[in-house]
Amino acid sequence: MQRPGDHLRSGTCDLEALLLHARGLPGTVLQLPAPLWRRAALASGCKELQDSWLSPRKHMRTMETMSEKTFVAVATLDEVPAGSKKIVHANGNEILLCNTNDRIFAVRNLCSHAYEALDCGRLRNGWISCPVHGARFDLETGSPINPPASMPIDTFEVRIDGDTIEVAA
Repeated sequence: MQRPGDHLRSGTCDLEALLLHARGLPGTVLQLPAPLWRRAALASGCKELQDSWLSPRKHMRTMETMSEKTFVAVATLDEVPAGSKKIVHANGNEILLCNTNDRIFAVRNLCSHAYEALDCGRLRNGWISCPVHGARFDLETGSPINPPASMPIDTFEVRIDGDTIEVAA
C-alpha cells in the first residue's frame, strides 16, 4: 500500500508530485510561494529540489522545457537606451529589460520579497532595487544584495541578434 509522500521519498524528483504533496491536494497542480516551496523541497528529501529551492520558478521552467531554449524577440536596442528599463511580455511572463554596465539584462518584473513590480526601482551598476523596501538584486544572477529580501528574482537569458533583443522565456 502506498502512503502519502512515498513518491517523494523515492528520490524521483517528480515536480508535480512535490506540488501536490506540499499542499495535500491530490490531483491539483499548484504554484507554491517561495517559503512553501523551500519547506516542501526540504521535506521531499530530493537533493535536486533542495539545491534549487532558491529559485522555484527557474526550476519549474527547467523541468518543463528540458529541450532546446526558445528565444523570443521582445524589443530593439533603440527601445532600451543605456541606464533605462523597459517592460516586455514573453510567453506569459512580464519581463523587465535593464540596460546597465553596457549590457542588457532580463529579470521577472517582481520583487521576491514584497511581490511588487521592480520597474519603478532604481537601476545602478548591475543591480535594481525594489521601490517598496529598497532590497537590491544583482541583475546577472538575481541574487539579493541586501535585506529585507532573502530570495532571488528570476533572470532570463538574453541574446542580441543585430539590433533585436531576444529573451529565453
